[in-house]
Amino acid sequence: MKNYLLLSLFLSQINIAYSQSAPGQYSFPAEFEKIDVIWMGWGITTYTDTATKDEVERIHIEMLQALSPYVRIRLIVTDSIQSKILTQKFLVYQIDTSKITYFFSPNWHFWLRDYGPIFVRNSRGQLKGVDFGFNCYGDCRTGFAKTADMGDSIIASSLGLQVIKSNIVSEGGDREFNGKGVMITNEAVELQRNPGKTKQQLEAEYKRVLGVKKVIWLKYASVDDSQSRLAGKLPTGVYSAGGTGGHVDEICRFADERTLLVERMTVKEKNKDSLSQLNYKHLEANYNILKNATDQDGKPFKIIEMPVPDFIIDKHIVSDKSDAFSMPGTIPGDTIRFMASASYMNFVIANGVVLMPKYSRVGFAASQKEKDDRALQIMKEIFPGKKIVQIDTIEINFGGGGMHCLTQQQPGTTMQ
Repeated sequence: MKNYLLLSLFLSQINIAYSQSAPGQYSFPAEFEKIDVIWMGWGITTYTDTATKDEVERIHIEMLQALSPYVRIRLIVTDSIQSKILTQKFLVYQIDTSKITYFFSPNWHFWLRDYGPIFVRNSRGQLKGVDFGFNCYGDCRTGFAKTADMGDSIIASSLGLQVIKSNIVSEGGDREFNGKGVMITNEAVELQRNPGKTKQQLEAEYKRVLGVKKVIWLKYASVDDSQSRLAGKLPTGVYSAGGTGGHVDEICRFADERTLLVERMTVKEKNKDSLSQLNYKHLEANYNILKNATDQDGKPFKIIEMPVPDFIIDKHIVSDKSDAFSMPGTIPGDTIRFMASASYMNFVIANGVVLMPKYSRVGFAASQKEKDDRALQIMKEIFPGKKIVQIDTIEINFGGGGMHCLTQQQPGTTMQ
């Protein structure tokens, strides 16, 4: 009730200016362009039975240490009390607190990429916000959807920006842009979130509110990003760790307007087991779509193949009926095996730095360390002149996302 009252009070102080008209020359910039601010939420949630909040907090701390020399950060926290506590903590970790400002909200603290602010920019560097619907990844069983659904418009309006209202549901993790008019998304996600709408209807809306010229549609999720409540038990008897059902930022990313990083398994990896065979089938179908796709000018993309991490699997005791609902075929008390949503594609670009995940640990197979090293080398070659920082993100990967999912960028207003 307290959180509801705080949100109501905050909403009453904001006059949200919606615009149903076409945004004209406004479009969504690419993430590799200059950005002014990285938005993050300070949400410390554990997803495995053995993880501690300190392990999750460590990921946030390492992200802020890497980001703060290169970009300003707007950190969403509950209130001024929490902000003061965090400022003292950041000083201990030698984080430049002058680069961090706080935004107070009791609600939006974790997967900000999906329901947080969305900024489009025109040729003069002016910004507008975009307000998409949010429906808990197609599974609204709590009141969280209503408060999260307001996140994008409230933040944009607090900055004095006009807000373009969209009539569809779409999450930021399932939209990837080259900054020249191309957007990549996944029909497995977008159609599930918008029952009754066609790809043509959705595409027309993306073009209207995001200023894109061309939409490339992928078809499948990687198996570790499958939605467990829909996919159920996967081959080899494992469940995904929740999952989004196929967000693009787990599959491919633009390094520049013509270069696509795409995760792809080898034939040797495919033959490991039945789960690997299914993953290979899905990723190969997506790869072939991108290999044959063209940009806004009809030119093919340069495809860089990225390794796919080994499956990271842990045991989990089903805690309650809600947990059992997400894991079909289980009841509270059952012990299951579930896997983290792990992908090298879930990286963050922030001007002169790139934050990328790593997955090797003591006791893991040597093949995983080899993949970490190979992925790092590719990123160094693709982003020359940028600092590449590897961060162990496994604890949040068990929540169905990664570092990119925790952030949302606010583009620069000075055109390059």
